[in-house]
Amino acid sequence: MKIRLTGNGKIFTAETWEDLLKTLKDSTWFTCNEIEYMAGVNKRIMVLCGKEIEYSDAETFLKELARLNILEIEEG
Repeated sequence: MKIRLTGNGKIFTAETWEDLLKTLKDSTWFTCNEIEYMAGVNKRIMVLCGKEIEYSDAETFLKELARLNILEIEEG
């Protein structure tokens, strides 16, 4: 599966939702675990967009980002 960030077009690929989340997180300067990363992204979205996202797991988190047009998901 693959995601593409809509802001800069950067592409990330992985076999699972969890690996995709890890790859995305590891591309940033944040030195936290995936749960902390998702919570931090949620806080930034709240500040910038006034919306809260669900992030109970990697798949839900990434699909929420797609719903907000922050990224595009290509499964397969």
